[in-house]
Amino acid sequence: MQLIYYLPPRFNDGNAREVEEIQKAVQPELDGVREYLERIFTESNLDLMTVWGIERWERVLGITSPVYMTLEDRRFAIKAMLNSQTPYTDYQVRRILNGLIGEEGYSLTRYLEAGDQILHLQLKIANKNLYEIIYETLDRIVSAELLFILAVDWNRWIDLLPYTWAQLSNITWHDAKEEELP
Repeated sequence: MQLIYYLPPRFNDGNAREVEEIQKAVQPELDGVREYLERIFTESNLDLMTVWGIERWERVLGITSPVYMTLEDRRFAIKAMLNSQTPYTDYQVRRILNGLIGEEGYSLTRYLEAGDQILHLQLKIANKNLYEIIYETLDRIVSAELLFILAVDWNRWIDLLPYTWAQLSNITWHDAKEEELP
């Protein structure tokens, strides 16, 4: 955005030398303000923010991130903290989980057993590294009288049956159990 283009045409014809010089002096300041405003807007969007914005949100929310967490995991923790509100309903839990890990990232079941209400959340294996954050989020919003079970849907031997040994030869047993299958 060049300031000179916003001036009336009589200042752009070359006859107003002092106006052009003022514009040249002001333009770097204006560019700096524009860049700073763009950064503020970027850092205000949870999906676009950089390390600077994430560190700021972590300070505000009192989140301490372990060193092994990626930027996306830290962003996820911030979203989880901001989305956890009471009162709790099944619809609200599903909405929060859909926003955090997507509809395909989990299965949620609620049932009554021996007079106890049980909420069972089964995470897909791709979301196993988010287990702790999801647990803390749901612990804040799920009612205290509910028994809450959180589990990861690990790969089982039966899940490997459709594959041949040749197809699985390039992965380790650890990966076959704990990673998403190809």
